[in-house]
Order: sequence, then C-alpha cells, then structure tokens
Amino acid sequence: MQHPLRHFVFVLAAATAAAAPGIAAQAPQASFAVTYGAGGSNLISSKRFWLEGGGAEFATSTFHGLGVGVSVVGLHTANSGGGVPVSFVVTTFGPRYSWSHHHVILFAQGLIGQANGFSGLYPDLPSPSSSAESLAIQTGGGMDFGISQHFSLRVFQADWMRTQFPNSSMNVQNNLRMAAGIVFHTKTPR
Repeated sequence: MQHPLRHFVFVLAAATAAAAPGIAAQAPQASFAVTYGAGGSNLISSKRFWLEGGGAEFATSTFHGLGVGVSVVGLHTANSGGGVPVSFVVTTFGPRYSWSHHHVILFAQGLIGQANGFSGLYPDLPSPSSSAESLAIQTGGGMDFGISQHFSLRVFQADWMRTQFPNSSMNVQNNLRMAAGIVFHTKTPR
C-alpha cells in the first residue's frame, strides 16, 4: 500500500472508531451482497475492452441511512488488446448512504482503496511486470428489491472505478461496471 493511502486508511479508521460509541445505541442494519458484473474499461481512450467478474460487499447503515461500505471486486478479460490478458482485484471502503421504502432499497457510495493487477503485462520502468498495484476509487450506487425479511435481489448496481496501473499511455483506467446479485440482511429495511 502506498504511504498516502496508509495515512487515509488510518484517519478513516480512527474517525470511525471515535464515532462508534455515539451511534452504537441505534440498531444498525448490516448487509452482505454477492454480485456478478461486467463493464467497459478505458472509457475515455480509444483502446476499449470489456471485463467481467464477481464481487462481494459488506455494508452497514448505522445512523439515518449513513454507514460504511466495504467492496471486493475481481475483474478479468482474456484480451485487453494485442492478446494481453488483464486480471485485477479492487478492495475499497468508505461512506455509504441507503434509503428504503417498502421493498425497495436505494444506495450510493464513495469508496477508496487499492487495486492489485496480476496475470497481465504492466509496462513499468525499469522493466515490464506481470503484476502491479494502484490506488483505486469506486463510486456509484444501485437498487435492491426485498424478497423476504433477510433476502433481497440486487436489481442493478452501477460503479465507476478508477485505477492507475502502468499501461504505456496515461497510466489511468476508467471502468464502468454494471452488476446484479443477491443480498443478505440482518434487519429488514423500513
């Protein structure tokens, strides 16, 4: 992990720990989602390709819909151009807001973390490598539809993910990811 990211993680963890006693008296809602998704990469450059994979998210809603989200997403393509495969795992966390009405739950989140690329070709100085690490930013939202007290369907989720893997160009990747899946709740949203 890069030094600025370590400092951000430390500050966010300390702020969460400091706020926890004040919100502990309220009954938090926690959810765990498993999703399948696909998306386009490098949406602002001419070299575009599609990725697919899965994800897992843990989220809490502790104070009037505000909470914390943690996301782990893995994406892969067999050909990012020139027959070069790309695989990466993005681990992010940050603030999340959820709003529910009857069986519908809408959420939005802004997450930051780290991306780990592997089984690819990352043209970095002094020599190319098959793996790389990068700062990752993920922002987006979606809609869940409640099926039972502890089970929902993730009807859709749309996220913009930005990574900064070496790529012999701008060293920036902008990914639009669309996903759907299942969600398990500890408490039914109202």
